[in-house]
Amino acid sequence: SSTRGAQRHRVAMECFAGLGICCVGVCAGWKCAKPRVERKLSKAAETLAPKYLGGSKITLGGTRFWIGAKIHVILDDLTLLNPEGFRSPNLMEIKKIAVSANLGRALVSAIKARGKPTDVEINLVHVSGCHLTVEKTSVTGSNVKTFQENMEKAAKKEQEKENPPAEHEESATEMKKTLSDVAQRLKDKANLVKSHKDAASEKMNAHKEKLVQHLSTVGDRVRQKANKESQKKAMEVTLERIEVLGVKAEMTSAMQIDSGVPGAKFGLHDIIFENFSKDFGPQSLGVMIKIVLGDIFGSLLKNITDLGSKLPSVPVPTNGVFSWLGF
Repeated sequence: SSTRGAQRHRVAMECFAGLGICCVGVCAGWKCAKPRVERKLSKAAETLAPKYLGGSKITLGGTRFWIGAKIHVILDDLTLLNPEGFRSPNLMEIKKIAVSANLGRALVSAIKARGKPTDVEINLVHVSGCHLTVEKTSVTGSNVKTFQENMEKAAKKEQEKENPPAEHEESATEMKKTLSDVAQRLKDKANLVKSHKDAASEKMNAHKEKLVQHLSTVGDRVRQKANKESQKKAMEVTLERIEVLGVKAEMTSAMQIDSGVPGAKFGLHDIIFENFSKDFGPQSLGVMIKIVLGDIFGSLLKNITDLGSKLPSVPVPTNGVFSWLGF
């Protein structure tokens, strides 16, 4: 019995040793693969960003992530480039964006959908070290305004893709009705031919039966595909807390940039949404970005207004350096 006990102990130790070696191998492999995955994430973010930012591009200093009960992603040194036609290179610079999402919920929805996840829960979006550069071109014109207009145009195009105009829907309905009428006439004609078996040869009847069977099979496949497409569920993103802290802004112009004169600098109010989806309902990623940026720009406008109200009432030359401020 002592020999058997020693054998069991040796087998158990060998199993534990093998398991340990496997764990070390997996960890070493993941340590080597992780930087490559992070680089691909950075490249994917830079590629997809113009779609949600009205065509404006971004650059990323790097991406980090780790996986536990939640997945955590950090974007470092994000720079939002200016729209074309402005002297300052960047509209916004962000030191860090940290995102925490519910991994289990996304995996379950992906398994159910047998593809991409349809239910994504983002618990926290933390933005810090944000610097906004406002380049004025006139009293009302600026890079911020141009950026917002570009986003509006992009959002309108996206909405038209998702919701085609009513006349297109009417045309599609009318086409379906026409095809249905043609199919019915063909069916009636086929029935008529079938009722006159004496007039048709046996070969023709066999060919007709094969044709009817083929059309029936094709129709079934088309209906199955249509049902499958209609049952596809779009990705639903639930977003809880968003915090944009310590935002700073600088107001400048092309004249100041060319002459090397620094712009006016000031801080903006913190922006916090305790439960974004509760306040705004389910929204697409593009709309979420638009709302958050809209709040940042709104805070900017409020600070400019407050700054203007505190200025002393003194005459300002209409052709002076600061005439573009509109005060």
